[in-house]
Amino acid sequence: FLVPVHVSSGMWQLNWGFRDLLPTGVRVHEAALQYIKESGPFWSRKGGADHLWVFGHDQGAWRIRAKLPELEASIFINVFGAAEAQRGGHRHGHDIVCPPVLYSGVPAGLLNHHGRQRIANPPLAFFQGKLNLHIPYEYSFGIRQGLYKAHRTSGAILVREGHEANRERYFELMSASKFCVAAAGFGFSTRVYESAAAGCVPLIMMDGVESAYE
Repeated sequence: FLVPVHVSSGMWQLNWGFRDLLPTGVRVHEAALQYIKESGPFWSRKGGADHLWVFGHDQGAWRIRAKLPELEASIFINVFGAAEAQRGGHRHGHDIVCPPVLYSGVPAGLLNHHGRQRIANPPLAFFQGKLNLHIPYEYSFGIRQGLYKAHRTSGAILVREGHEANRERYFELMSASKFCVAAAGFGFSTRVYESAAAGCVPLIMMDGVESAYE
């Protein structure tokens, strides 16, 4: 049974590195659970083990089972395939990881190879995104910060901060590079999927984080 409840970014709580479902999001799930239990016999039949819940935001289903223990046996479909140790709520072999929804202009831009200006001497490997050098361990497990410090002067490996300012240049560099670093942020990295669209080999750096279709 697929429960048609989807929490969105509007239910995030951001506190400089800490993201969690707001009480509103928890109440939505709690109300849906109560309705399911009262409207039919299916929940009690298997204790919710045959019910699927969707968590489409960055942190997936982090801490939701702790807040609503009755969902313990349910199957979660979420974008963040990390267990509790990696700030996730994913149960390997039980829950399902699905691809994230990318901003509409991103896959369209990355797939637009025809007619794109070719970069002379492109980097061997490329990463551009948030680095958050002021929080070196909590963010990205320290991976992005370590890459920047080790390769900030390297010509073969290009590591840059941010990618919103010049998106077309970001597309050009990703499409031209042979390898693209897909390092975890606060959760997973969408660059696994962006790299595939760009024709770039993703270097996945997310220990303990299960990806879609894995």
